[in-house]
Formats: sequence, structure tokens, C-alpha cells
Amino acid sequence: MKHLLAILIIATITLNSCKHTELVFPLNSREITKEYIENKHKSNKKYKYKTLIVEGRVSHIYKNSNGNTVIFMAYKRDSYGISCTLKRNYILKKPLKQNDLLEIKGFCIGIDENILMNDCVIIKK
Repeated sequence: MKHLLAILIIATITLNSCKHTELVFPLNSREITKEYIENKHKSNKKYKYKTLIVEGRVSHIYKNSNGNTVIFMAYKRDSYGISCTLKRNYILKKPLKQNDLLEIKGFCIGIDENILMNDCVIIKK
């Protein structure tokens, strides 16, 4: 009985850790946004609850209601895109400006008005 319980615990831990997979190659922010525009449900299955590395250009930068920095990568002239919320207390090494090309790693939580990524870090500027 103890062995069965141990096996069930290990299986549960393994299944839970598999939910948060990582796509390590850089994905183009415009392509992901276009995929979401074309088919939100299919894109959620592909990207939601995964750690992504996204490459794109900065449209604008702002602070959210929690005081965290958010980098927005627009699809077409600020109409729609990816909102990348940086990790709490994340310190920018260099100031960012509009049109900077970045690679950002973060956790995709799906779509609201825009594609949302949390706990982001800039991995390449």
C-alpha cells in the first residue's frame, strides 16, 4: 500500500511539472499574434501555460497597476499584440525605447485584449 501511494505521488508530481513546458527557440511576436488573430483556441492550445521566448520590436513601455514594467510588442500600429510584464523588481540594464528589437522570455497566460506574458525577462537586446 505504501508503494502504491508513493507511485501515485510521483506520477502526480511528474504530470504537474509537464504542464509548464518551455519553447526555447525564439518565436516571432508578429507570427504568434497573427496565429491568435486567426484562431484563438488553437493558439491557446499551442502556447498557453508555456514558457516562451518571443522576439519583437518594442511598441511602447508602461507601468501596470502593480507598478511592474510592461513591454508591448504591437502587431500593427498598436492595434493588437503581446503584453510582456517583467518580473517584479526586474531592473532594466539599459533604457529601452520604441522600436528596440528584443528577445523576451516569459510565461504565456493566454489572451485577454492582447496576448499576455508574465514573469518576463529580457534575454537579448
